[in-house]
Amino acid sequence: MFCTSSNFDNPPYSLPNLDKVVNTFPDFVDASEESALLGLLGRQLYDAFIAGLDALPDEYDEDSATVIGTEYIYGNDIWEALTVTTGVFPVEGVAWTLVEADNKWLKLKNGAEYTHESKVYQWRGMVWLLIPYVYSQWLEANVDSFTGSGVVTDANENSQVGSPLVRICNSYNDFARRSGVTESPGYYTMVDSLYGFLYVEEDDYEDWLWESPETINPFDL
Repeated sequence: MFCTSSNFDNPPYSLPNLDKVVNTFPDFVDASEESALLGLLGRQLYDAFIAGLDALPDEYDEDSATVIGTEYIYGNDIWEALTVTTGVFPVEGVAWTLVEADNKWLKLKNGAEYTHESKVYQWRGMVWLLIPYVYSQWLEANVDSFTGSGVVTDANENSQVGSPLVRICNSYNDFARRSGVTESPGYYTMVDSLYGFLYVEEDDYEDWLWESPETINPFDL
């Protein structure tokens, strides 16, 4: 839906051997993302979000010729092609006309700036939000495989928690922070977070129903 296997090629959220589970991983990602977003958006906004994305035109492809009268996505905007061109990026003029600037579903998907108390912040989009969540869920579902392949550390004298569990917790908590969760229960950050973006832009996302993803520790698992 949003994340793909290529999003897990680099540290700190690299997942080995995804090429060997090519038919399993995309389904796992879709299910994980849906679970996370139902909590962060609520069912009504989630369904509207997915339906809104499905109704959008195709992304502009600089290597393909445009079709006169056809609409294309470029960034968070929607443009209509006025001529047949290849490699002419959308800008108001002879070849293109702007149909809709800052489409709300594209902003929610791709990210956008927002202003709170005269300060500008950046919502960085769904891929940025969901990478650590999917990573944590995949590790948790495959912890035996990771332990068997050596992704562990020696236990210290005070703890028997191995590195897979620590990685699961750290990545999940990173997802929670990107969502907007703070160390103070019941308080959410307006700075560069999904919560901050939706709070400021609530007129566009009026069906929003937030369920906080509380942070965890290795002993919760």
